[in-house]
Amino acid sequence: MKYLLRNALLIFLLALLVNCTEDELTSRDYPRLNTLAVKDITSKGAEFNAEIIFRGNFEIINYGFVWRENKNPILEFSDRVIYSENIQSNEFSEIIDITLKEGVSYFVRAFIETNEFIVYGENVNFNSLGSNGPELIDFTPKSGHLGEVVTITGENFGRIDRNVKVQIGGINASIISHSQYELTVITPSTLTNENPIIIVSLAGNDSEFHDSFNLYKPEIINITPTDANFESLIEITGNNFYSGRIDVFFVNSEGLKFQAEVSSLSFNRLVVKIPQLQGTGQFKIMLVMNNLETISAQEIAITN
Repeated sequence: MKYLLRNALLIFLLALLVNCTEDELTSRDYPRLNTLAVKDITSKGAEFNAEIIFRGNFEIINYGFVWRENKNPILEFSDRVIYSENIQSNEFSEIIDITLKEGVSYFVRAFIETNEFIVYGENVNFNSLGSNGPELIDFTPKSGHLGEVVTITGENFGRIDRNVKVQIGGINASIISHSQYELTVITPSTLTNENPIIIVSLAGNDSEFHDSFNLYKPEIINITPTDANFESLIEITGNNFYSGRIDVFFVNSEGLKFQAEVSSLSFNRLVVKIPQLQGTGQFKIMLVMNNLETISAQEIAITN
C-alpha cells in the first residue's frame, strides 16, 4: 500500500512539474531565428543569411548580424550590422564587404531585438577570404608638421580598435580617437618623406588617399648680409619656419656643419648668430625641420 501511495505521489509531482514548465514557457515566449549558412565567400567579402522561425506578436525594433573570431559574438563586443526598421519578411541577408581578414575563421550570429528581448541565432562558422578596405572621403589638414593631429573622414572604419591601422609614409601613426566615420591620428615623428601617402587598413584590407599629406619643409628665399664676420647676425627670409622645431647650420666647402644660435624666429623670417667656425671662407646655410633639410643656394663669405 505504501508503495502504491509513493508512486501515486511521484506521478502527481511529475504532472505538476510538467504543467508548471509549460506555463513558464508560454509566459516567457519570445521570437526565435536561425542563422543560415554563409554564402558567396570571396576576397571581397561574404553574404550572411538568417530566417525568423517565430515572430509572435513582438515588434522587432532592430535586427542584423554580429561576428568575431570567437564563438558567441554579441552586440557590445563584436563587429555588427544593424537594421532599425520593423522587418516584414521572415528572411534577411547582408553582403559584408568590410572587417573580414583573409584566412581567418569567424563565427557569425543573426539577432533580433524587441522592446523586451535580444535573441541570437546559433553560431555559424566560416573561413574568410578577405574583404574590401574602408571608404576614404577626406583628411585635414592637408599640410603640417611632425606631431600634427590629422582627422580622417570616411565610412566603415569598424567598431573594434585593434582592427584599424593608419600608416603615413609607411610608418604607423598613433590613433587618438576612432569611430565608424572618423579617425584622429598623429603624424609620426620619424617621417622623412615630404609628401607621404596616408593608408587606412581595416582588418588587413588597405585603402589609400590619392592626395598625399604635405610635410612642411623650410624654404630659403634670401640671406643678408652675404659678407660677414664672426659674431654677426644673419637674416634669413623664406617660408614654413616653425618656432621651436628648426635647426640652423653653417656648412663649409668640405661639408662640415656648425650649428648656429637662433635669435628670433617667425613664419617667414629667421635671425641667427654666426657660430664659432673652423676657419673662414664660403659657407652655405642649412635648415633642418621635420627631418627635412634645405640648403641655401647663396653663400656667405665669413671673415675674421
